[in-house]
Amino acid sequence: MAESQNKRGETYLTKTGKEQYTSVKNAIRRNDERLKDLVDDIRLRVPKGWKEQMKAYVAASDKYDSVNGMICDLIRREIGIKD
Repeated sequence: MAESQNKRGETYLTKTGKEQYTSVKNAIRRNDERLKDLVDDIRLRVPKGWKEQMKAYVAASDKYDSVNGMICDLIRREIGIKD
């Protein structure tokens, strides 16, 4: 496993290993900061087995692209949210 430095002088792993790449960690952090002003995070808890059923439904459906999209659409229709 070799180490390199990016333009900021941060050390990151160049081969796969147990640690995440520093640049990936920074990308995730920057994305989280950007999304903080655009979306609200809501934790949704469902009974065991529902998650897999929702994934299967979305995969078989041509109406939805993701479970998140399906949930947002259902909430939007139920309470009449207009974008």
